[in-house]
Amino acid sequence: MRERQDQATGGAQLRRLAAVGLMTPSIAHDVNNMLQSVGGVLHMIDRRIAHGSPEEVAMLTAEGLQAIDRATALSKRLMAFGRPGASMQSRVEVNALLRDLKPLLQWALGFEIVLDMSLTERELETWCDPQDLENAVMNLAVNARDAMPEGGVFSLRTVRAELPLDLPGLLSGNYVIIVAGDTGEGMTPEVITRAFDPFFTTKGPSEGFGMGLPSVKAFVDASGGVVDIISRPGLGATVRLYLPLARPKTPPD
Repeated sequence: MRERQDQATGGAQLRRLAAVGLMTPSIAHDVNNMLQSVGGVLHMIDRRIAHGSPEEVAMLTAEGLQAIDRATALSKRLMAFGRPGASMQSRVEVNALLRDLKPLLQWALGFEIVLDMSLTERELETWCDPQDLENAVMNLAVNARDAMPEGGVFSLRTVRAELPLDLPGLLSGNYVIIVAGDTGEGMTPEVITRAFDPFFTTKGPSEGFGMGLPSVKAFVDASGGVVDIISRPGLGATVRLYLPLARPKTPPD
């Protein structure tokens, strides 16, 4: 089973790298735009200082920092998407990680969105990079937030299940299922089929890179699992992460 997972992970890694290669012109274009924004802001700050208008410097500085934040976010998502093999996997108790992440999730969602977290009482352990798991859940929360501009509910729950299910690439066995749902705009079937494509986005040019869900899929692939989406327009969206359940620890002799 481990060999089959390694083969699947290797194939997924090649596909991810090929996708990044195909999108290199778009990446370069986005980075160039961000650098031009930073450069333009710095020139304007220099002019304002020279003309004795320090009151405008703070506003320009904020714009420059925003451009830098966007560039940083893009680079992190590219690294998570293109190099999941470089992650540091360990035994992770999923429920404990999600509980610790709750304050940050609520901050990311904002106060207009209710965070409804329902986790199993029993421990659910999987092998993954804990930082990558946190990033994946944060990406799901941010996507949900953007789909609910007027507010709503973001639900997060965990389930243990013995599969198989009719999901491509899923091996039989025990799984931790992380279910993230929202009450937002939902997706059309056409959008769902492209949701995991790098740089595909339905947001405006300054609102997203289209790397959130692809990064989630890259993490799940590297962890030996699968991810799927259930959604209809106007009825919200649900993303399910299937991660292999770690075998029980062997008691010491």
